Amino acid sequence: MSRRLKIGKDGQLVVCEADIQKAIVDFLRMQGHLVIENRSHISDAILARVSGNRASKGTFDLIVALKGGRTLWIEVKRPGEILRPEQAQFADALERCGHWWMVAFSVEDVQRELVNYYHSSIAAQL
Repeated sequence: MSRRLKIGKDGQLVVCEADIQKAIVDFLRMQGHLVIENRSHISDAILARVSGNRASKGTFDLIVALKGGRTLWIEVKRPGEILRPEQAQFADALERCGHWWMVAFSVEDVQRELVNYYHSSIAAQL
């Protein structure tokens, strides 16, 4: 899965955020969800030329249109990382608008979030 292996100062393998994101995107697409990846890490000049748009600073990495009509915003982080201030502000804005978001450190985090969501949705219908 890893495109590049990186060893940390402690001699442990360091997982790249891009690899975590790829695994999450692959999992969600295999489940039949529509995944939009935020490519704001590409230079603004290229984005402006290609699309005329840019995501604002702090916008999360993934926007997921789930089967069933719900949208999930995902910020992918390496284990131990936290939201940057502009990402925390974006999360607050999402909450004020009633949107669902999460920080994911692994595919398993996303799986747990979806299981909890689908279980609560089914329970609410009973």
